[in-house]
Amino acid sequence: MSAEWLSRRKSHLAHRLLSFLCCLIATAALAFGQETTATVTGQVQDSSGALVVGAQVTITNTDTNIESSVETGSTGDYVLTLLRPGKYRLTVSHPGFKTYVQSGLVLEINEKLKVDVSLPVGSVTENVQVTGEAPVLSTEDSQIGKVIDNKSITQLPLNGRLNIAGLLALAPGIQNAGAQDQVPYYGVTPTVSGGSTTQSIAFSLDGVTNTMSWIERGLVEYPPLDGLQEFKVVTSGASAEFGKANQVIVVSKSGTNEVHGELYEQNRNRALAAKNFFATQLAKPPYNRNEYGGNFGGPIVLPHLYDGRNRTFFFLNYEGFNLLQANTSSQQVATAAERQGDFSGLATITDPLSGKPFPNNVIPATRINPVDSRLGQLYPLPDTAGTGPAGTGINLVQNLPYVSAVQRGS
Repeated sequence: MSAEWLSRRKSHLAHRLLSFLCCLIATAALAFGQETTATVTGQVQDSSGALVVGAQVTITNTDTNIESSVETGSTGDYVLTLLRPGKYRLTVSHPGFKTYVQSGLVLEINEKLKVDVSLPVGSVTENVQVTGEAPVLSTEDSQIGKVIDNKSITQLPLNGRLNIAGLLALAPGIQNAGAQDQVPYYGVTPTVSGGSTTQSIAFSLDGVTNTMSWIERGLVEYPPLDGLQEFKVVTSGASAEFGKANQVIVVSKSGTNEVHGELYEQNRNRALAAKNFFATQLAKPPYNRNEYGGNFGGPIVLPHLYDGRNRTFFFLNYEGFNLLQANTSSQQVATAAERQGDFSGLATITDPLSGKPFPNNVIPATRINPVDSRLGQLYPLPDTAGTGPAGTGINLVQNLPYVSAVQRGS
């Protein structure tokens, strides 16, 4: 083999590998777009019902001014894809007709919206203004589910704001969904009515699978609630791209043309808390739950590319969580007399060797295993009189402190 042939062979293999990687990236991007973005379809006609071919259809995100345009085909139909959830304005124009402008369209995750347009005859400089939201009834797919929007995520009261688990119950048919008030909880396993326990729902975050594949449980990553744009719970009829009939599709926030941010802190402490019912003789246990953070977003202006519209945006989000608390533990431990082998006042203790009761219900010191005796010293002594005879029963009540801390961002 010549050196030239080997060089060409290596170049050919490198080219094929590069092509494969490009196809893989394009496929991943397409899958991301299909799952987390919205689609608008429709048909353009004139006032008599005749199809309008070659009409310019443009949809504009009113928060970022990013546009997407297509022309109607031979049947007057148009399809606008890969639209990020948000507020939009639809514009349709064609020579010899008035320009149609519909504002107030709100597109949600994985939505397929149909907007048919009727163009009246007139000058293209004349506008037909239509204001209205998207129809409630979706006719473009068979999915059944509910979108939890940003307002619900950030403003609904939750007993614990560590993940979206508490908000899943807003969707119809969801069971076993509840807020996690302590440390963030891995492996949320809500189910749809009639579904299986752990394989009922799959999770994704910004188009990436967010499920523990080995046990089929969701929420491996749990972004802060204030960093989420919205999420959709599909409880039936999810399309084949998902792989499961039931899905939770989460999309994080992005920046807009407006520079905006926020700082927040949520604190709960023992000042307004009550003690455990059994902790009457104890001081109020320590408790301080502190959740804090902030976010900041806006446009990135590149002067050499700027033409009056921004195309690149940023959004930063951070949240910290610290928890100091104590659980009140009520339990039974051996009394000082029992540790010496003295079981006076209790049920008769029988010698396992002779089968006869020990005299005075006391086990001789020579019969007590020294290892057991040393282990018994590691347990605390009772601090109450006990609820049973001879100081037995619940005779130890104590506060057991522990600390949790989590830092996360996006």
